[in-house]
Amino acid sequence: MLAPLLFLLYINDLPSRVRSKVKLYADDVLLYSYIKSETDCQALQEDLDALAQCTRIWQMEFNPSKCEFLRITNKKNPVVFNYCIEAVPIVQVAHTKYLDTTISSNLSWNEHIQRIINKAKQVNNFLYRNLREYPTHIKCNCYKIMVCPIIEYAASAWDSHTLLNIIKLESIQRTAARFCFNDFSRYSSVTNMLSSLNLPLLQARRIQANLSTFYKIINGYLIVPTDDLTPKLSSLRSGYYHQPMTLIDANKFSFFPSAIKLWNQLPADVINSSTPNEFCNNLRFCKYLHLYTYRTKTTEPTEQRIEEKKEEGLRQPRGVPPPVSG
Repeated sequence: MLAPLLFLLYINDLPSRVRSKVKLYADDVLLYSYIKSETDCQALQEDLDALAQCTRIWQMEFNPSKCEFLRITNKKNPVVFNYCIEAVPIVQVAHTKYLDTTISSNLSWNEHIQRIINKAKQVNNFLYRNLREYPTHIKCNCYKIMVCPIIEYAASAWDSHTLLNIIKLESIQRTAARFCFNDFSRYSSVTNMLSSLNLPLLQARRIQANLSTFYKIINGYLIVPTDDLTPKLSSLRSGYYHQPMTLIDANKFSFFPSAIKLWNQLPADVINSSTPNEFCNNLRFCKYLHLYTYRTKTTEPTEQRIEEKKEEGLRQPRGVPPPVSG
């Protein structure tokens, strides 16, 4: 129990030895800086050298093979510089994982979403192999405990606005609903299954989580800088904020712009809730917020269409080609 404490004491002074910004978590060190010219690159390299010198003083060392360099930019001709630590070049990557969240060089979350979808599918398959004959409520609880944390972890940071990613994420829960009822028929309504299990759309849960996080930020429950938030001065819209304007999707659909857009749709009695629990309860019964924005071209099949499909299946068995006349 003493070793982690001693390790933190060893590395606690790292941020004071560099000019760049540093984030520490366990044995991970994140060093980042805004680069405008080669002079900034040299300054960042000097900080890397200072970190290496600090570890030598404390008789520790970095593992260069695990160090990565990620350049986040949308410029066509960014400043190029080869960084190194302990005289070993740092490998440049297109995306990297930090705190179990995959960050890409263009700030697209496609890579992260695909990774958590693959991981959630593996857990879904594990549950299917081992809990196939168990009651519905047990399988549903296992889905909530083992799968939901995977596809909802840090969702406020990566919540996707693209329909393709939204559908991919919803398919995880729809497959789990079929598994809970052991019903994989194409004629069955998955919407009814989700309703019976009391499982709202994942997108709706992410929207509610984003609004809850925004409420905690502006009311001081979370320590997040709010200097860039501009309140609306109109007395009729007290408690609302100006939505930041940008043409870059990575910023336009990031947490604050998207959360403010939803926040400004809420009625005053919801945003003026006195506690986070009261806010969540009021939000759950809010009639003015369009939470369910998930849309597909086709919805659940109607009973008439189901009967037509069944008749077609009886008239023409699958895999048998239609008769050729003449």
